[in-house]
Amino acid sequence: MARLMARRPGPEFWRTLVLAALIAAIGLLSSLRALSLHVRRWGEPNIYLNYSHGLVRRGLVGEVIRLLGLPESKLVFSVACWTAGVLTLLLLAWLAARARHLHPAVTMLLLASQFLPTLAYNTGYLDPFVTLLVLLTYLCLARGWLIPAAAAAFVAPFVHEQFIFFMLPVATLAVIRLVRRSGFLPHVVTFGAALVGTLVVLIFDNKQGGAALMQQSPMTEYVIHGMIRDQLGQTLGSSLKYMVGFYATTWKYSLVMVTFMIAPALLMLVFSRSLVKAAPWVVTGLIGPLGLLAVAWDLSRFSVMAVFGLFVVLAVADSPLFHEPLPAAEVSAASFLVGGLLALGYAMVPFIYSYPQYGYTPDTLQTWVDKFVDRSRKWPYRP
Repeated sequence: MARLMARRPGPEFWRTLVLAALIAAIGLLSSLRALSLHVRRWGEPNIYLNYSHGLVRRGLVGEVIRLLGLPESKLVFSVACWTAGVLTLLLLAWLAARARHLHPAVTMLLLASQFLPTLAYNTGYLDPFVTLLVLLTYLCLARGWLIPAAAAAFVAPFVHEQFIFFMLPVATLAVIRLVRRSGFLPHVVTFGAALVGTLVVLIFDNKQGGAALMQQSPMTEYVIHGMIRDQLGQTLGSSLKYMVGFYATTWKYSLVMVTFMIAPALLMLVFSRSLVKAAPWVVTGLIGPLGLLAVAWDLSRFSVMAVFGLFVVLAVADSPLFHEPLPAAEVSAASFLVGGLLALGYAMVPFIYSYPQYGYTPDTLQTWVDKFVDRSRKWPYRP
């Protein structure tokens, strides 16, 4: 009986649980700003990508569905995406409630940003699965669970190769620890696992098998042709060439949208000055996902990933594996109020979600944006 009593959760556990539940509830409300219950056009191909025709890039989620014997239906895939998104939110809430030094404004800025609405809107995209694996990798690494961290890091690129960008902080830590010749093994192994997984996917990707899967799918010819050309036929060189042209023709629009999307991350750094000063490598939590903008076509979607990535790095940064334990941050009432007002103001910016280039914003704001970036309302997404 005494042993059972000793195992009972203490007051700290219940405080953490209540705080995590509150954060999750607010995050869920934030997500509902743009909840989409049907699979988006360019998310639908992910239903049919699997390994039945060989190793296909971004085919792991579809392969799991196939191995489980589940039907290739939009409903099944939607449920899988929603489940991964909810798990991501729950882990983020628990991480925020457990982080000792994290300024409350940092959490509020994450919830007020476009990250969760974007995740909710893009049903069918692989982002919820990637974010879930990013969280699991960092949480396992922070707890000192090397094998689970390396396993998650190795598997994640088979979901989507963008995962390697989220590992830049781990790579930075590995270099720092190697120079200092101290405690470098966890970081080297974890980043090495992610790098190996990424190289396997890129080198052994069966483009012909992927194209065959697309041709056999019930999707429209427009989507099938677009997937074969733009995703399965995508190379690093072609992506760089495309993005150079994109930025050259839409530089003002790109600058405005990227600045708007990463503003919460920049404010997070402001409220985490002491941590950044003690461990400047945390800035790579922002730079890593932003590196995607060199080769990615969805500026909004990948910009908000930088907000997510930086939050995760800040939340786990006081783990002994990442940095010497820091004292719990003392937050003044004034600082808390300023952070809350900034987050509230950001949440009330009338962007419903992060794709204003499609016209999904209130007419008055859309007109203002169109005039500001010198483009018409019919401006095409792809120049």
